[in-house]
Amino acid sequence: MAAILLSLAAGFCIALGHVLARFGLGTLTPLRGAGISVPTTALAFLLLSPLFMDFSLWNWRVLPIFVAVGCVFPAAVTLLNFESNRRVGPGLTAALTNFTPVFAVLGGVVILGEVPRLNQGLALAVILAGMVLLLWKPERLLGTLPGAKTGEPEGPPA
Repeated sequence: MAAILLSLAAGFCIALGHVLARFGLGTLTPLRGAGISVPTTALAFLLLSPLFMDFSLWNWRVLPIFVAVGCVFPAAVTLLNFESNRRVGPGLTAALTNFTPVFAVLGGVVILGEVPRLNQGLALAVILAGMVLLLWKPERLLGTLPGAKTGEPEGPPA
């Protein structure tokens, strides 16, 4: 139950971040916004680390891994997120981030050699179906078919 509540709290905070970022992106470019957001987050984690880290267990071999992770997430992800938010808005950006589990499973298969179980496959199918429904615009599809009635003339006037 605690894990579900933590997940819901994280989802709420992510959604709040999407909406609040939209206000900031009204006056700053995504690169400048990320230039403020990422270092602020890094500083906050640095200041909080003495409270949450057990330095007696420090392992220098994993440092490069976490440095690489830090370059991808939050740095690159924040920049991509802000640019998407600026272009399509917080609602669609947040909805499309729900595609993350698909990439996580694919990464697990390719990098870790994991084999998805049936329930994971079904969950991925539901996510993919949700994305299709989210982005589905029949008028766009029909407009690409020859002779489809879209309300526009098919050719130049005679």
